[in-house]
Amino acid sequence: MQNEALEGLKELKYLSYGSNVHSIRYPASPSTSYEDDVNQWHCYLVQFLYLSKMWSVYPQGFTVRTTLQFHNFDMESGFDFVRVFVNSKEEQFLTGTFAESPRLDKYFTAKDIEDNSNSIEVCLNVITDESITGKGFESTFRIEYQNPQRVEWHSDFSEPCHTAQPNGRNPSRWDGTCGVGVQRRVISQCYSANISSANLNPAAKLPQVFYGMKEQAIQLEQGYCNKGDVDAKYCIKADCEHANTKKAPEKANHFNGVGRIDPTYPDPFAVILFEYDHKRSAERHPRTGKRHPDNRLFTYSVTDWGNGFEESKLRLGVKMARSLLLGDSFTVAFSGSSNTAGHDNMFLSSYPMQLQSLLRPLWVRIGYKGAAFVVKNHAIGGSLGTSQISSCLPEIVGDDADVVFWEEIMNDGGRPPPKAIENHIRNAITLKRRPVWHAILAGSYSGDPSTFRKVQLNSAYKELAEYYTKVGAGIVEFFPSNGINPLVSQDNKYSPDLLYVTWHPGPRGHRYYAQIIAHFYLTSLLSVLKTIQPAIQNMKTTVPTLEMHDLLQDIPADSILPSGKYCGKVCTSAKRRWCISGMFPSDSSHFLRWYAESTPLLWPWQSIASNAQSLANMDGGQAAIDAKYGFLGNGRSQTLKIKIKTSDKKYVMIHRPYADWNSLKEAIKTMRSWLHLQIDGKDVECIRAGSDQAQDLWMVDDEFNVGCVVALPSSSQDKSILSILISGDITQNIPIWAISTF
Repeated sequence: MQNEALEGLKELKYLSYGSNVHSIRYPASPSTSYEDDVNQWHCYLVQFLYLSKMWSVYPQGFTVRTTLQFHNFDMESGFDFVRVFVNSKEEQFLTGTFAESPRLDKYFTAKDIEDNSNSIEVCLNVITDESITGKGFESTFRIEYQNPQRVEWHSDFSEPCHTAQPNGRNPSRWDGTCGVGVQRRVISQCYSANISSANLNPAAKLPQVFYGMKEQAIQLEQGYCNKGDVDAKYCIKADCEHANTKKAPEKANHFNGVGRIDPTYPDPFAVILFEYDHKRSAERHPRTGKRHPDNRLFTYSVTDWGNGFEESKLRLGVKMARSLLLGDSFTVAFSGSSNTAGHDNMFLSSYPMQLQSLLRPLWVRIGYKGAAFVVKNHAIGGSLGTSQISSCLPEIVGDDADVVFWEEIMNDGGRPPPKAIENHIRNAITLKRRPVWHAILAGSYSGDPSTFRKVQLNSAYKELAEYYTKVGAGIVEFFPSNGINPLVSQDNKYSPDLLYVTWHPGPRGHRYYAQIIAHFYLTSLLSVLKTIQPAIQNMKTTVPTLEMHDLLQDIPADSILPSGKYCGKVCTSAKRRWCISGMFPSDSSHFLRWYAESTPLLWPWQSIASNAQSLANMDGGQAAIDAKYGFLGNGRSQTLKIKIKTSDKKYVMIHRPYADWNSLKEAIKTMRSWLHLQIDGKDVECIRAGSDQAQDLWMVDDEFNVGCVVALPSSSQDKSILSILISGDITQNIPIWAISTF
């Protein structure tokens, strides 16, 4: 077993000119299969040693291109895969079998390189499970210089930063005059470069290392040019905080993201580790606006629930301090409803993204190199509640979270089911980095309360907060309306009418949510920094040390979860359940599509629900990015076969077929009659509510509100084939979009 081995850091010192090429064969011998249970990293660190020299030669700027391509790829689909990261951002995911992958081209201008400490990092993360069914892959990495004398770039758009004209219901929310757009340029012409040894002056152009290599330098300086290549990047068109709202006077308090905290960096999905030019970072630091008239907005928006609450603050503060002082990422992962996903708003107006806009620049400016504040807004809107998402939580938020948020109060009808909440907590706090669990109760609550008042934790997890303190849950509840609504009597700008665009918060409402969270986080951080300050000063160093690492370890906690308080014998943890789905955004390795044995007739893979003009599409749209995909079948479809993980599991759940506005409600009630299932060729049926089998299964009911649960046959292997067939009398398209085992 090779666990997170750094398999050869390839350091390519790019000397201002030319091309570097490197190939990998995994495994090394083409006649053998790769090993099982592998988590390996293959990384290229490209350093630009003479960037200032290149600037002097080409003051108008220049571009380099990195290219990565895979060949003869053969890995067990879904279970074994490769992730590709460029400067810590996941850019590509590969699994299955194919002869050649799409080429991953990334373009870097001189400014891009300078902003990233004169370097580019490209990493391949190879992950395999406990069984081997593939032969591996070959990959080729190259970095090439593009001579600006040869290459002519042409913009795809008439404007420097393009934002799409809003459509659907988006024109009532924004008009595209501000926000984050996209720059897309295409190589339109390739010219011949008139370069020879006679006119190439090494003393003027080349660093000393190239002396005596003039002919090679001539060839390299020709550079790369391929007509039609495309380079696309996010860009900031204009700030929205003080945007023009005249086009929608009836929505003047919500239109164009007015009142929001704008991002400093345009790419919301990038991991910003280090700002090479700290002066520029300071100049771009976002404005935070005027002070609120009463600081009780912050203190009453967070529920103080006793001694365990103090430990929760300490756990959070230590994690944040470790990130800043040791140079590590601090990742806040959000699950939740359309409130959190940012529906009725631009995606970057949602409170998770405004939280990132607030705190990411701070980490860049004061953190040790490698520190980053990262937000993953993986909330999925629509009619999904805690019962539907809790079993898939680890796949939704990923395994790199330091904080996991829950926000489903609206979709749970105001009464979150304690059994599902407990499962959510358990699946969160057992992730790889042992994150803490935070909840936020979104909504205006009709303007209540009118005065500041102390409140209790929500009853769904009130008893769970203390129960899971010993295992480090670090539970915190944010209740924004409890701190915001009492301020209405002091200033009408806190009125729900101005903070909520529908039942969803508007940009200012999201802003206040983000500020409340940021205030609590920074207060927790400062408390820890104040406590450890003497010890840090005594170390007499400004770089991380083993002593500092020991000082910033997580607060001790029990490593074994207690038995379930509410969820009983089917309580799970991050490793005791498994889920594949069509939810986006989520962990790409658990995308349902990878696990289909084949795509049979009349089972198309397509979008079930999504937002028009998603920001993630990089076409100038700015809407929320959440979406659901699935296989759509009906009575004419053949059998759909899905490979599932069943080792140490007892049950399989086919999640309730999703449809907006419950349009499949009546069909789902009769699901037992038309859904035919087999596991490894053996017939299985949905467990009936009230039966002996259903005694411990809190997710089973007669109307399949959560899904159809079946018992695994005793002969099931580590992996099984789930066969799904729909009866011939069903004419509606039924989406199969999520499957979990536990």
